[in-house]
Amino acid sequence: MSSMTQWESSNFVRGEVGTSAWRRAFADVGYAAKAAANWDTSVNLTYTRNTFDGTGLAMIERASHEFVLEWTNFVTLTPTDRLTFGALYNYIQGHELYLGVSPSVTISDASRPGEAAYAQLDHRLTATLRAIGGFQANKIGALDLDIVPRAGVIWTPKARVNVKALYGQAFRAPSINETSLNHPQLKGNPNLVPESVGTFDLGVTYQQNRIEAGVNYFRSKLTDSISVDTSHALWRYQNLGDVTFHGVELESKYYITKNVFLMGSVLYQTNTDGDGNHDVTIVPNVGGKAGISYASASGLTASVFDGYDGGLPNYGATLNPGPSAHHLVNAHVRLDASHYWHADAARGLTLFVHADNLANQQVWMPDLGGNTGDTIPVDRGRTIYVGVELSLGKLATASAQ
Repeated sequence: MSSMTQWESSNFVRGEVGTSAWRRAFADVGYAAKAAANWDTSVNLTYTRNTFDGTGLAMIERASHEFVLEWTNFVTLTPTDRLTFGALYNYIQGHELYLGVSPSVTISDASRPGEAAYAQLDHRLTATLRAIGGFQANKIGALDLDIVPRAGVIWTPKARVNVKALYGQAFRAPSINETSLNHPQLKGNPNLVPESVGTFDLGVTYQQNRIEAGVNYFRSKLTDSISVDTSHALWRYQNLGDVTFHGVELESKYYITKNVFLMGSVLYQTNTDGDGNHDVTIVPNVGGKAGISYASASGLTASVFDGYDGGLPNYGATLNPGPSAHHLVNAHVRLDASHYWHADAARGLTLFVHADNLANQQVWMPDLGGNTGDTIPVDRGRTIYVGVELSLGKLATASAQ
């Protein structure tokens, strides 16, 4: 399969407005087979090409390409044991041009290979209790081998009740820009180590004919966070410490009829850095989402959702509007028009309309990159997308404007 997408928007850098344009081309070819009666295996090769252009004060051009070759396996060892394992090879190369001088100069040009291997065993201890355990090993460029674990138990004491306790770790290697960038105002750091995060989840869910509900507690600790040190005239990427998050999420879904359901969730979180400072990120303490969705057998689906952001009430005085609490209402309507002329089921025409920020709210958030202590507009108002999807056999293309 393959796809090509483009996205354009405005950027806002130190008071100057410009444009940003992203383009992405993606292709994947895969092969799947039965290695044995109890063993499914597949191999995939993917290629991704990304470009970015920024005008205004940004004045940069980026281009990169990436190859990933992955082998994946699912093996049913016994009626109570299922093994998943695989390996992959990754290669990425990219460069960046700074257009703020004449002639333009290359400020980043690097490449990096990467390898990974992973395995997970799912074992049923009893009729109501399952245990999982696994790992992922990563070797990215010249960085040391990194192995992260994953483990958990899932308990189903009643047919409608599910309890899970999971712990997992993950890491993010620094990007080639974060290690090799040589911008006049921002420099990469070849000595960066990967960010890592460990998360513990404890959750309970309940499901009946018309209702689904759940509560989940999480604790995540992010270490060696990669950020920009702006304390000197020449800014530089650095590993700047750790942050621990605690939070609780409540979510529910209720079916009014077979075709209509309500959905909502509420999230509360707080965080503390290694020096004991509280709420050091721009993630709000309280957030929520609620909406209604409709789907019919005739091919019409429609939904309206409101997302609430609690803002940052203690951010401090700003010249621009502050990072206050706000609502963002989004809507989506999709119609499978092939139902109306009885076309072959393998072919179709679908129309859709998607609207973001229906209430036309302006959202201002901290100017982290500008280091001004003020705010910048991150959502300037209502956006509406209209699109057509055409499907011919098993191949599909989509366009939006």
